[in-house]
This record gives sequence, C-alpha cells and structure tokens, in this order.
Amino acid sequence: MGRPVKRLDTALETTARAARLLYNVCMHDVRHLWITTALDQELEPSAIAYMAGTSVEMIHSNYYEPRAAARARAVEVIPTLAEEYHRDRPRKVVGTNGTRGRM
Repeated sequence: MGRPVKRLDTALETTARAARLLYNVCMHDVRHLWITTALDQELEPSAIAYMAGTSVEMIHSNYYEPRAAARARAVEVIPTLAEEYHRDRPRKVVGTNGTRGRM
C-alpha cells in the first residue's frame, strides 16, 4: 500500500515526480485546484469560503471568473432579454425632416 505520509511537501514532490510534472507542486496549488473545482461544480461561494477558511471576497477576486458553461448560457440569454425588453416598448422614429415620432 505504501508508507505513511510524514510531510505533505515531500509527498507532493514525490507525487509530482512520479507523474512527470514539469513544475513543482505545493499546497497552495492543491488549494487553488480545490477552490477552482468547487466553483466549476457550482458550489455556493460562501460554502467554499467557509470550508477554505477565507472570505467570499477573496474567492471572487482571486479565483472566480465566469466558467465556459456560464459564458455560453449568458450568450444565449442576453439576446432574448434584449428582445423581451424592446418588444413592448414604443420606438422613436426620426423622420427625414428631423422630426421625431413614435411607431
């Protein structure tokens, strides 16, 4: 099964070498991966902040960015919202003589 882990930094170095990673891995990398994965899984930022021992503000300023699925959904929804907004509103029309009216 393997030996017990005595030091996390040594265990991470050994694991990174075994995985043939081209960079060093530290506990901050593991934390960043965990928070990013939790956000990708759409966990509530306040719950992530609580479990990570940090603030929601820190999560938003350092980790949060709209994920691909959220961006794609926004692209789908925004034109619909604009159409709904303008559908029932009277439009202003500028005549050829510079006068304004409503359609």
